[in-house]
Amino acid sequence: MRSNAAVVNRGMYRLTAKHVALGWLELALTLVFVAEAVMKIAAFHFWRADGNGYIQDPWSRLDFAIVVLGIIEFIDRKSTRLNSS
Repeated sequence: MRSNAAVVNRGMYRLTAKHVALGWLELALTLVFVAEAVMKIAAFHFWRADGNGYIQDPWSRLDFAIVVLGIIEFIDRKSTRLNSS
């Protein structure tokens, strides 16, 4: 183990500075995708009868799935931390 790595014990897991940095990066990227989805939904509406709605575009469906999974993962991580405390 490197001596300059910051290590925090969380139960049986070891949380290094690299893990903390990656967690913050994941949160930042999730927030970017959430902001993009909110702006696109505001601009295109979620669903439109003429077929030009946000969710009717295949790439927007992928973005929406990433946003939903990112939010679920974030909530799950927070609830796990609260239950382990």
